[in-house]
Amino acid sequence: MNIRFVSDWHVGTGDGRAGVVDAAVHRDPAGLPYVPGKSLTGHWRDACATVADALDTTSATTTNTRSWAQWAEWLFGTDNQGGPEGTGSRLPGETPDASTALDSWVPLPASVGIGPGVLPDRWRETLSGKPALIEGLFCLRPGVALDPVSGTAREEHLRLEERVMAGLPLSAEVRATVSGGETQLPEPAELLLRAGARLVDGLGGKRNRGAGRVHLILPGVEMADDLAATLTEATADGSITGWDPAEPQDLRLQELLADTDLLDAPGPTPPPPQRPPALPLGSGSAASPVPGNVQDAWTYRVVFRVQTPVLAAVRRQGNVQESSTEIPGTTLFPAVLERLTSNDQVGLSEISVGNAVPAVQVPDGTVAAAHLAPLTWFNPDKGRSPLIINRSCTGEDRSRRAKPARGRYARSQDVSWQAVAVEFTDSTHPVIDDRLRRPVESAGGGLFTYLGIAAGTLLVSEIRLPQRAGLRLKSGDVLRIGRSRKDDFGQLRVESVTGSPDSVHPSSQALDRSRLQVWCISDVLLRGERLQPDPTPRGLAREVGRRLNKNLQVLMDETFSDGSGSRLLTATAVRRTEGFRPRWHRPRPAYTALSAGSVVTLATIDGSMIDGDLIAELERTGVGERVAEGYGQVRIDPLELTTESPAIVEPISSAPGPSLHTPLDDLPISRPTPVEQACWLEIVRRRTAQLVLSPPSSLLPLEFSPGRSQLGALRTQLSRLPLDATMPQTEVHEWFRGLQASLARLSWSPQTYEAARALLLGVSPHHGRLGGDEPLHDRWERHPVWDYLGLSGAQPDLVLAAGREPLLRRALLRDAQSTVLLGLLRHHQAQTSAAGEAPS
Repeated sequence: MNIRFVSDWHVGTGDGRAGVVDAAVHRDPAGLPYVPGKSLTGHWRDACATVADALDTTSATTTNTRSWAQWAEWLFGTDNQGGPEGTGSRLPGETPDASTALDSWVPLPASVGIGPGVLPDRWRETLSGKPALIEGLFCLRPGVALDPVSGTAREEHLRLEERVMAGLPLSAEVRATVSGGETQLPEPAELLLRAGARLVDGLGGKRNRGAGRVHLILPGVEMADDLAATLTEATADGSITGWDPAEPQDLRLQELLADTDLLDAPGPTPPPPQRPPALPLGSGSAASPVPGNVQDAWTYRVVFRVQTPVLAAVRRQGNVQESSTEIPGTTLFPAVLERLTSNDQVGLSEISVGNAVPAVQVPDGTVAAAHLAPLTWFNPDKGRSPLIINRSCTGEDRSRRAKPARGRYARSQDVSWQAVAVEFTDSTHPVIDDRLRRPVESAGGGLFTYLGIAAGTLLVSEIRLPQRAGLRLKSGDVLRIGRSRKDDFGQLRVESVTGSPDSVHPSSQALDRSRLQVWCISDVLLRGERLQPDPTPRGLAREVGRRLNKNLQVLMDETFSDGSGSRLLTATAVRRTEGFRPRWHRPRPAYTALSAGSVVTLATIDGSMIDGDLIAELERTGVGERVAEGYGQVRIDPLELTTESPAIVEPISSAPGPSLHTPLDDLPISRPTPVEQACWLEIVRRRTAQLVLSPPSSLLPLEFSPGRSQLGALRTQLSRLPLDATMPQTEVHEWFRGLQASLARLSWSPQTYEAARALLLGVSPHHGRLGGDEPLHDRWERHPVWDYLGLSGAQPDLVLAAGREPLLRRALLRDAQSTVLLGLLRHHQAQTSAAGEAPS
């Protein structure tokens, strides 16, 4: 769906930026504006509900007075507000009935998902690394608060509102899920969507005052103009001039509205969309306690980049819902199963979907996973020092006042690590009542805030599958996972997929040994002999011993031979997590697990050696329950536990590489775009402010300048300059000729006279003359004002495409002249006034 704004718009965050703007608009991590999918969904849903109410009122049928309203609910879903007597909250496929038990009512999932309205990739690539052009997309609108009693402006209540210019080519992805394998939307649903889109005429704030005028353009809708014409006729401040905003013509909507049978009887809604089966596995889905043949197993290493904030394993605190720092394998599991090339005879014990943990690029160009620090790592100086003390190798030094290290670390080189901080982004939303179609505060209403993993974050997951069940996943694919994934959240873009035969992890070698140090890189679910949760070192020893066919004991610490101290061999923590249930209103089991980061040292009781191949298999397949969902991942004797003083290095950038999108080719060729104009005007204003503080001697020397009346006459010449730089400047030429005849009488120095002529007419001894007093033919291109402002020559960071600088110099020459001249005169007047008021 294309989004065409015909006036500047404000879809705000509800917050501002101190000292800059009081009401800011939504920006993505690159600083580009976008329309949240929740805003698009809310406006479109409200319009579709209005259309449904109108059709139900005028429908000739009397059997069901809410047939169109039910289609609107089928499209956008309902929640559980209001119970059986409300207009929402019904069993899938059922009509509200007061006799239905309240506890049997469940929300109705939406069949349509609407993503955020964003700029195309080629626009994003063009604007990448050009902050001045990005700021040209925005403008500020001042406003004041009015006194309700007097009707006048209140004192000290000036506010600045940020808006986005009209004419940007925004688009949003609209996805529809239809049950039964259908590939087309039912006609009633299509009619509602098209009519609702036609009814939406405004988005965002201040719609009643002209802001946010918009057209939602669905496939098949014809417009009287195109994007290039809109950009051409838009002015620098974002308004549209000389363009008739013709209404979109939807021929398909007209065809549907002409079907009177459809309008009178749209028919029942189809079953709501259902998620695919949780485990679409073959007859080999029965899990065995110990995996069988692993020779044909492959490990796929998938690197993701977060495109929109991700909410996974959400933890709720009041009205704030915060995502985990990683995406559990449980959340990724259904998406992986949907992409198996074959599920015949694939057992659950043969599949393992690891957690998608944060990752960073390391100096060799690869991506390294960042796991929670081992609990044997400590930071000196009460945790404030970035240094790491590994208590697995050294004794305790109380004088260093060390505390357990927190956070995630990725191995950068052999014995160095990077500290990785996961960034979160917040967004606040109101609770909308389905029946009132407005925000509510009571009955569970109000505001709620999402804290999701920020866009741009790198994640990496290891997926283990049999070779016969390949993974249908490639670079560029987009997965949708987590909460609120139908709109603004949960998009993961696949950066790379590498598969290789199952092999031993580099940190472990297939060597026989009698002692093991186990580092849990994910939560481990263990059960005792009575099947109760047993998240203890002894529970881990029991499970590992069963897998290795050995009786193992836990080693807590070890005293040095010289008696100087002891090493910390075992350090564990317990974590309670919630299970995952895709269906609403279903209880979620709670799991008590041995926390990720726990370190347990095990040794055989009789001192016998453990088979190295069994150790390697244990590390590959995991320990405990639900290893298919990412639980129970361990590392045996890794460098993290054997390095005495791990070195922490500075992280390197993990920004995405250069894009291969084609450059913009639909820009107007005769004039600049509003984005470029706004960018250049702001640059002119900023550089003028710096220029007047220390102007070059050739610009406009005013040390021995004429009086105020003559300077006022010079200022008047700005209004006589034609707006088009190619037009003759006869009046200004005549004024300078008259001035030249009386320079001595009017106290004009020759230097000031020549500098003023150069600034207004582009004629100076430094640039030469053509035809006596006639200006240069290309004076807008070689005008000296561009040299003073540093805007001559190529300016690749200030244009949308190469070679567009002459268009901007021609269009903005008068603005640059006015800004520089007025800035010089104001600065001179301020200096003169200050000198006159100073004591002699």
